[in-house]
Amino acid sequence: MSGNPDGSITYGNVYLAKYNSSGVQQWALKVNPPDTNGLFPLGFNMTDSTNLYLSAADFGGNTFVSQVSTSGTINWTQKFQTSTSELG
Repeated sequence: MSGNPDGSITYGNVYLAKYNSSGVQQWALKVNPPDTNGLFPLGFNMTDSTNLYLSAADFGGNTFVSQVSTSGTINWTQKFQTSTSELG
């Protein structure tokens, strides 16, 4: 379950947004790799000031890691096959 930009809740969509220090939205991005079976977020990490790493899983047992730039560009996405029992 994740939130939509309009505040509603849906299953299967992951959104990222960047806000400046005044709280003004700079960009918003829907992150759904192709051929997914409903996506839900697992976590994210900002390792430096230029990239964010997002992890998510689908209901088909796949896990995804995406690198997203601070300008809202998805640089790459890696797909991993997992069983649903491995998801925490």
